[in-house]
Amino acid sequence: MAILVLGEVKAKADSVDELKTLLREVLPDTRAFDGCEGVTVYTDSDDRRTFLFVEFFQSKEHQQRYVQWRTETGVMAQLGEMLEGPPQVRYFEDIEA
Repeated sequence: MAILVLGEVKAKADSVDELKTLLREVLPDTRAFDGCEGVTVYTDSDDRRTFLFVEFFQSKEHQQRYVQWRTETGVMAQLGEMLEGPPQVRYFEDIEA
């Protein structure tokens, strides 16, 4: 069963455009990663420094393998330099109601 992953980050004031550029570069590979069923990123309409990642993966394990891969390739470190703090990540399962 697919899971929904919500990740929220806040960009440093001087990194918003750089973060958007990075996301445009790396998200095609994210969408092609094994187990990824889709990723969309939104920005808060009242605070353009806040980004919400809406991800669907086949399982939590698939998403965690993805994060490990991004860590190994250095993308997570690059992302971390643009943020005010660590991402807030939550996992949700469909209750099939």
